[in-house]
Amino acid sequence: MDTTTPTIAQIYQHRSIRAYKPDPVGRELVEQIVTAGQRASTSSNLQQYSVVVV
Repeated sequence: MDTTTPTIAQIYQHRSIRAYKPDPVGRELVEQIVTAGQRASTSSNLQQYSVVVV
């Protein structure tokens, strides 16, 4: 399998995390993650989303 493109390599490296560290996450990082999620594609850009920061 060809993993030379960054997109394919990223897909192959994807993991689901089920255990988390107790360290707090900075506001700037949270904002970057939310922005990345907002840019993710949806079906015809019709799917709504909501963000809850705990």
